[in-house]
Amino acid sequence: MKGVFIVFEGGEFSGKTTQAKRFAQYLKEKGFDAILTREPGGTPEGQKIRERLLHEKLTAWEELDLFFEDRRIHVAKIIKPSLREGKIVISDRFSPSTIAYQGGGRGLDQELISEKDYAARNGIWPDKIILLDGDPEKLRERAAGRGEKLANFENLGFDFHSRVRESFLKQARENPNTWCVINALRSIEHVFQEVKACVAVLESVNLG
Repeated sequence: MKGVFIVFEGGEFSGKTTQAKRFAQYLKEKGFDAILTREPGGTPEGQKIRERLLHEKLTAWEELDLFFEDRRIHVAKIIKPSLREGKIVISDRFSPSTIAYQGGGRGLDQELISEKDYAARNGIWPDKIILLDGDPEKLRERAAGRGEKLANFENLGFDFHSRVRESFLKQARENPNTWCVINALRSIEHVFQEVKACVAVLESVNLG
């Protein structure tokens, strides 16, 4: 793989989607061949899966299997081909979200999640994972102040989101060379500057 794979992670209302979009645009303006994608829904097939996840009543295990089906397609059709072409791939969520939400939040068996995830991602792992971290209640309060509506995972309780946050932080502690944790409660501009600093350590991405 000649390209670079960067993933943005975080809980609800952490601002990861905003930062992923902004950073992808920044890279393009700097002359990099960068693409922005997401999970779930990074492919046409994945978009159909996303609709099911949003609108169907599913068991936790059905939900998990749909996430892995989306990832399998996403890796095969978007991520791997783009990395082979030497592109910088920026994804709004990837495997760490499944570990955090379905494992930490839902309480599903972590070993089984790891096995299924290993098969779905087919040897792909991010070069850099940027975690936008913040207290779930404070992030929710900030979103409410902006008039943002709650839906799906966002409507689950504080305990659920606390478990998700702790799972993300645990993953970051276990692999500090890949993960970069940023305070999501800072201003958008401050967070963006920290995002650039996190990526600047990658030898193949010269932001100078």
